[in-house]
Amino acid sequence: MGKIPPTLDRLIRFGLFGVVLFGIALGLTAFQHEVLGFSEELAFGITLVAVLVVGFLGNRHLVFDASAGDIRRQGIHYAVASLVFRALQYGSFLVLHTWLGMAYLLAITIVLWGWFFIKFFYYGARIFKVAEGSTQEAKV
Repeated sequence: MGKIPPTLDRLIRFGLFGVVLFGIALGLTAFQHEVLGFSEELAFGITLVAVLVVGFLGNRHLVFDASAGDIRRQGIHYAVASLVFRALQYGSFLVLHTWLGMAYLLAITIVLWGWFFIKFFYYGARIFKVAEGSTQEAKV
């Protein structure tokens, strides 16, 4: 049995890390609401910020191994890209569901899976790509 190709290895780690982030988001929101007494809205808002930070650090260190890059540049780019991706995901959902009449659960599934791959390749090629001339090997 051969070695897993690097891109497939990162894709698997990206997917597994996404599952971990989902668990963190659900658990942290519930903890803030059920234990600390925060409103659901406030709890989820705080959680979204926390998951953005954890997602950035995890992708930087665990998925793409891009810790040699400029953390400020990567962090700002990641935050902006995350906002843009959310807007594009919502727009994609509106096109599929509202304009084309697709069932909403199917539309959500298509949107989330499609953007999963788009984000993976974008993050690897644009945000966490190691600069030319670096001693660290580019991961995507």
